[in-house]
Amino acid sequence: MVSEMAAAREMSDGAIARFMASETAHGADLDVRHAQIEAVIGQIGDIRSQIDALTLPGGEAFSYFTNAIAMTTDLSDRLGLGVREMELSNRLVAYSDLLAAKEFAGRRIPIVH
Repeated sequence: MVSEMAAAREMSDGAIARFMASETAHGADLDVRHAQIEAVIGQIGDIRSQIDALTLPGGEAFSYFTNAIAMTTDLSDRLGLGVREMELSNRLVAYSDLLAAKEFAGRRIPIVH
């Protein structure tokens, strides 16, 4: 379990690094949302430390990650709306829908088990 968590964190860290390095010249609304996401994911080190130390209540950890995922999904949705190329727009919307379905399933699994 520990090695699985370490591998997942490594993958997350790579995605976070790519997000932080991405361009933010998509218009004022998207730039603001990008900055908000950067602020939230900038807290991930502290959140992880609290989780590892078992000092962060489960509900707060769940809320943190759910909020970060929701903000990222919302940004993805909005990026798809601003694309004029129909095929690319459809792919972005489909990807966003996949993220939403994955997040929904991820919330249901702990409840069922």
